[in-house]
Amino acid sequence: MKKLIKLIAIIIIIIIAILLVNYIRNFVILNKISNEGSRIFDSSNYHITINSKMINSDYNAVNEIYYKDNICLINTYVDNKLTEICWKNYLTDECITYYPDSLKTTNDFNDELISSIKDEIMLKNNKISIFNFIIKKDNYYIIKEKNQNSYFDKETGIFVKKEYNFEGEHNILDSIYEVKYQQNSVTDLDVKRPEI
Repeated sequence: MKKLIKLIAIIIIIIIAILLVNYIRNFVILNKISNEGSRIFDSSNYHITINSKMINSDYNAVNEIYYKDNICLINTYVDNKLTEICWKNYLTDECITYYPDSLKTTNDFNDELISSIKDEIMLKNNKISIFNFIIKKDNYYIIKEKNQNSYFDKETGIFVKKEYNFEGEHNILDSIYEVKYQQNSVTDLDVKRPEI
């Protein structure tokens, strides 16, 4: 009986040690990812391209975000056609959105896109438990969540891709969301107020 109790105690200690090591590992990886995301948005000059593709259709959307010295310009393309231009000067709060198809303009800005990409890059809304395992595959850390996989560059910690799976009997890849970054590449011409 004493041997059984010792064996159970050893198994419990091993399980706790594995969970603790996994928690520390997850904490280190997530901290690296969050810090790199913060570094990108602390910069006063960056360009982010977000490409969203639906797997079973021809739908393709691209958002190009240019940011330099408190001025932001977002070009949105759907199926390779420019559908929206958003511009904002954060110092003066002046903003404009232009829709080339209808030739209409509004005095608003798509702040939701900026905040959602920041949250994604910096893992603000992700709750990773100690029971989750962050997978290392090729050159990526992969965080698996229900119906989605988020990919982060293993070397830099930068968010690069998210795959969404269709909910159903089988997890079928439904859409891919890819992100590319460039820092210190945006010129004044890239963030010039649209002349409408």
